[in-house]
Amino acid sequence: MDLSMMDFVKMLPFFMQTDAADIGLAGAVDTIIEEVYSKIILFTTWDKIDVLSSDELDELAEELHISWYDKTSAIDIRRSIIKESDLVHAKLGTNWAAKQVINKYFGEGEIVDWYTYGGEPGHFKIQTLNQSILKEKYEQFMCILDKVKRKSAQMDSIELIMDGLIEIKTYLATTNSELMTTYVRR
Repeated sequence: MDLSMMDFVKMLPFFMQTDAADIGLAGAVDTIIEEVYSKIILFTTWDKIDVLSSDELDELAEELHISWYDKTSAIDIRRSIIKESDLVHAKLGTNWAAKQVINKYFGEGEIVDWYTYGGEPGHFKIQTLNQSILKEKYEQFMCILDKVKRKSAQMDSIELIMDGLIEIKTYLATTNSELMTTYVRR
């Protein structure tokens, strides 16, 4: 019997279906593809951050090594922290990174470098509208700030700025004790 190459190719699927080695190989490939697919699904976590549960967010933050992540914060803040974690990691130790994290957790705030207020080199102060930083959230604020600021930077004070006739209260950073109160028009 003389088979042409074309006839052989047409009959090949029949031979492959009955060959034990081919059946075993196909089964192994199917298993591997299922495993790879299950791992690829994990990559879509970034697409699902807005629907992840609290526990899933906490686990993801741990996997991403987000040292400034606070499990006690509101879930929308935690989602935002995770979404921006790569940017903050890339600029960790800069005023930008510290400001991003401070603003996510505590609302509006500014970092004022030493040269703008006549402080010592390497020092800074924080200006904020958020009174809770100086009250119930002080310890949390200081802990988070320490994780994102430059390690050599020293905070001199926290200034509380209030709207209207602005009352600026300056607090000594290390003791949380009030140094002075200044009123300024905004």
